[in-house]
Amino acid sequence: MRVQAVNAIGAGAYSAQTKVTTLCLPPSPPCLECASATWNTIRLRWNEAEKCDQYTVMMSRSSTGVMQQVSNTSKISQSQMLS
Repeated sequence: MRVQAVNAIGAGAYSAQTKVTTLCLPPSPPCLECASATWNTIRLRWNEAEKCDQYTVMMSRSSTGVMQQVSNTSKISQSQMLS
């Protein structure tokens, strides 16, 4: 890559070139399912996402409500109790 400054008078010289590499894409979303539910508890289960360090669990109290973060969990613990 290189950059050039331009104004009303004209274009300046290009900068020196530099090589850059973009980062990898974020992981794909895991496949989520409800393993069990009671009147005050939900047990979630999901498959392991590749190149993932942690999972963020979000929920809404209604189908039209705003999602709120309820948990961060490590990759090792892929099942989370919510109440």
